[in-house]
Amino acid sequence: MDEKVKALANDIMQQCQKQGFTIQDMESLMLLISLRLNESKRIAQKKALDCAFLFKPY
Repeated sequence: MDEKVKALANDIMQQCQKQGFTIQDMESLMLLISLRLNESKRIAQKKALDCAFLFKPY
């Protein structure tokens, strides 16, 4: 795993602790991040497919 990613994860955990997040709060946060990531992937895949169809030979 990239060191930058590890550092960011540690920063996020520290921020959650500072704000008094419970384990359930942090699980909810991770779920929301995962949902956003999946949505971003879906949009990127759709754009890639749309672009591929633009270059489809007739």
